[in-house]
Formats: sequence, structure tokens, C-alpha cells
Amino acid sequence: MKQRVYKCCARCVMDTSDPEIQFDKSGICNHCDEFIQNRLTLANSKPDLDRLQEMFKSIKARNTSKGSKYDAIVGISGGSDSSYAIHLAHKYGLKVLAIHVDNGWNSGLANINIKKILDATGIDYVCKVLPWKNYIELQAAYLRASVPEADAPFDIAIYRWQLELAAKYNVKDIISGGNMSGEGILPASWHYNDRDLTYAKSILKKSNMTLSDYKGLSCGFLRDTYFRMVKKIQFHSPLDLVGYDKEKAKLELSELYGWIDPPMKHGESRFTKFLQSYYMYVKHGIDYRRTWLSCNVCLGAWTRAEALNELEKLPYDIIQVEEEIEYIAKKLKISVTELKEIISLPPKWFFDYPNQRYMLGLLYDFYRFIYRKEKLTNF
Repeated sequence: MKQRVYKCCARCVMDTSDPEIQFDKSGICNHCDEFIQNRLTLANSKPDLDRLQEMFKSIKARNTSKGSKYDAIVGISGGSDSSYAIHLAHKYGLKVLAIHVDNGWNSGLANINIKKILDATGIDYVCKVLPWKNYIELQAAYLRASVPEADAPFDIAIYRWQLELAAKYNVKDIISGGNMSGEGILPASWHYNDRDLTYAKSILKKSNMTLSDYKGLSCGFLRDTYFRMVKKIQFHSPLDLVGYDKEKAKLELSELYGWIDPPMKHGESRFTKFLQSYYMYVKHGIDYRRTWLSCNVCLGAWTRAEALNELEKLPYDIIQVEEEIEYIAKKLKISVTELKEIISLPPKWFFDYPNQRYMLGLLYDFYRFIYRKEKLTNF
């Protein structure tokens, strides 16, 4: 791997592997500065159970109290965050419909965890299986474009189908496992807005594909607006209100349901694991651990020295890399040689392709202004 030298923030562990990072005169980066100023209260370790109960009470009032069969849609992947979100909803008496979007990359452990939680709670369950041939063509197209967000087709498919199924079952609320304590810092250059169809179109064009190949999976601004403003579907993040501690949550899930911890964050998907532990690290210099480690440094859960020490370890297993590359290539129906060539190509970023970052930023800011929502993402 080509050696790169990066400048690191003086407070957290974000560095110049994000080409858009900015530092002040003290060497503090914009990421941890924004996190502390705008998101720290949401990621605070102190639980706010009154607000949590009010959230769930409001969800009930908008759904089963108005005749719906379910109070909320909850996505479940088998990982700790989504599993704990569904545990909380069940614990507080919500009638939920669990949704899993199957992209064919689930680890066996993820499937076991999902089954254990659903069997124990008796929660109704729907699995949306993505069209495999079409889907892997999309994934391969993003890889060939050499951008970090090669998992964008899955991320937007999850978002799209949660909204679609909420509308189908006349449910106004979606409960997410997203949380500021582990996801409050994420550079746009590492994971750009997957709702930008101009960007998606330019990515697909490199592989002689069009947006019609994305039909049924993508969710652009207009579709998003329809679900949010016409169907009035809302997203909620209860983990931000319980003083969420991932390690304690894992223990609780294990004790209650026999849940088993995946080997890494997002390790429930073998493709996501490959991208975040190896592909982005080798190709773009991105160590995805910096995101959640930086959040925890800002929260005081880790010292900066502890985080830097953790980053001294490789994020992937050298012994398993060749086997994993062969597995990924085989499932994508490309040769190992081509996959290795893709990895060795110069890295590219979203700003190397046509996009609507500025316009979409204005539109989403306007939406947040109307509904008095805080800006909690990078777009």
C-alpha cells in the first residue's frame, strides 16, 4: 500500500484523508467543532427518558390511535444499533413492523441475530429482497467509479423501502438505529448524499448504465419530498435519548435475546465490511474507525491517545484479505484481476463528478427551516 502522510486534528482523530477537512489556528478540525457545537447534546451520555416516552407517545397518537395496524416501521439489520432500536420500541409497547432489506450480502450471524430478536418479541416482519442481477451491476458501477461510497445503492435502497413500506401500511413514523454517539461525524467526501440523482447518473454513465437501471432502488429529492411532506412520514432516533452506550447495549441484547456481536461496526454485511475495513483504507486512505472514535473522544468516552493507539492496528485481517477479495469478486460476477485493478486505480471523490450538492443543500435547508429540524447530517 502506498504510504500517505496525513495531518490529524489536535482534538479528535479526524485527518486529511478527508480532502475537505478544515483546521483552525489551534489545529482543531471542523468536524469535531461542529459535533461539539451542534450534536453533542444529542450524543450526551445522560438519558432523557421523559423525551423518549414523549416521542413514543406521539408516535402512537399518529398511528394506532388513528386506526393503523402498526405504530412504526423499524429497520433491522442484525447489528447492535438497529437491534437496540427495535428492542426499545418493543419495550415501550409500540406495535412495530420490522423491515429487513436483503441485498444478498448478509453474514450468517446477522440472520441469526434477526431471527433471535423477532422470535423473542413476536414482532411482525417483512423482508424486501433486492433484484440481485440489477443490484450487483449497480455496486460494480460505483466501484469502477473509484469513489468511497460504493455502498450507496444499498444505503438508498434501505431508505427508499422503509418509506415505501411505511406508505403501504399507512404508518407515519420510522424508527432508526442511527445515533449521534457513533455516527455524529461523517465527512461528505467519505459518504456523499446518495439522494443526489445527478451524481448517481454520472457514476452510472461510466459503466454505460442510466438512471433507469436504478429504478425501484433510488430515492431522489422529489420522491423524498413526496413521502416526507405529502405522506407526512417522519424519522425518529430513540438511541439519542437513552444515553446510548454501544458496549452496554450489546451486553443487554446478548442477555435478553442471545444476540451475538458482529466482528466490526456494520459487520453484518460482508460487502460493507470489505469496503470500510479494506477497500477505502487501501484506495482512499480512509480509516472508517476515525468517525466513531472521534465521536467518543469528543464525548470523553475515549482519550485521544487511546483512539490513536487503536488506529495503530490495521482495520483488516491480512490473512483473510485474499479470500475476501475472491469472495467479493465472485459475488459481483467480475474477475479477481478486475477487482484488484479497481482497487489500484487512483481514488476519486464525489466532487470529481457532476452533482447537485449546492442546490440540494439549499432545498434540504429550506425543508429543515419549514419543519424546524436541526441539521444533523453532512448535507
